Amino acid sequence: IIEKAGKAWGVEHPSSLPSSGCTKVKVSTLVNDGYISSGMPIDPRNNSNMNGAVKITLSGNKYNYVYEGSQTGCSSTY
Repeated sequence: IIEKAGKAWGVEHPSSLPSSGCTKVKVSTLVNDGYISSGMPIDPRNNSNMNGAVKITLSGNKYNYVYEGSQTGCSSTY
């Protein structure tokens, strides 16, 4: 669900996608902007909020979307 929401965000914000390196979209941004409608996702392993981000990278001519627990580590974060 989180990675699909990140991909939907990327489709609507193509100018924010990286041409090199990476971009992160916070889960809170995806919730606040309506890409995740059920509120903050809960990690079933420990029942805590998933407060990380979707890391978007460009590999060849394809974007990859992966959830990470960290909101930092890329040149752009939304």
